[in-house]
Amino acid sequence: MGARLQFLGTGNAVCMSGRGQAACWYEDDAGALLVDCGPSFLLNANRFGVDLSRLRAVALTHFHGDHLAGLPFLLVHFRDIAHRTEPLHVLGARGLPERLKALCETLYDHWELGFEILFHLWEPAGDLPPWEGFGWRIAPAPMRHKPESLGYRLLSAHASIAFTGDTSLFDGVFRLADGADVLVVECSLPEPLVPVHIHARELVDAVAQIHARRIAAVHTEDATRAAASPLPDRLFFPNDGECWEL
Repeated sequence: MGARLQFLGTGNAVCMSGRGQAACWYEDDAGALLVDCGPSFLLNANRFGVDLSRLRAVALTHFHGDHLAGLPFLLVHFRDIAHRTEPLHVLGARGLPERLKALCETLYDHWELGFEILFHLWEPAGDLPPWEGFGWRIAPAPMRHKPESLGYRLLSAHASIAFTGDTSLFDGVFRLADGADVLVVECSLPEPLVPVHIHARELVDAVAQIHARRIAAVHTEDATRAAASPLPDRLFFPNDGECWEL
């Protein structure tokens, strides 16, 4: 089947343009990887015809709700609707199991799932060896947003994809992107309002330094897309549901 990258949530935390919150779906012959799981994930997965049975692993970039809060409902779907028995691999920073447990128990009382969650965790300030599984090599890298923030570089037989999650623009973003087929980068703001996010003209001005074949700006909204116009070559603002063949 080759490989594809589908954007199932391209909006920021309080997106008023009708976009879903953070979720990127990579799929190849081995299965699927979900990078971030915002609250709208299940809605958009159903809307755009995603086969959730192919999901093998979820990688979380940090613990903010627009990146994490859809995961409890995905687990409920797997338990009550799909009757999953296959383990689910969950990648992220140390502290993720405790955060997820607290979130789940806030929402519902009983969390016997019927399948195992296998956590693969890193300390962003420490050693960051890659995780390998399903023919994928996933290397984390520290980002500048929250103390636990991680970006990821996915290498498969088909493509190399870099995901920043939320971050400011710094040299680590350029290193993460170097040589990638696709860089999925946040572009949250139309102008420089807060220092922990990338804004439109900042990203446009940085394109010449980003050595990735294509750049997908996500965690965004319509005013930010307009502020980035005209778009330089290689920079795109994908819509929810948009699918790139790799």
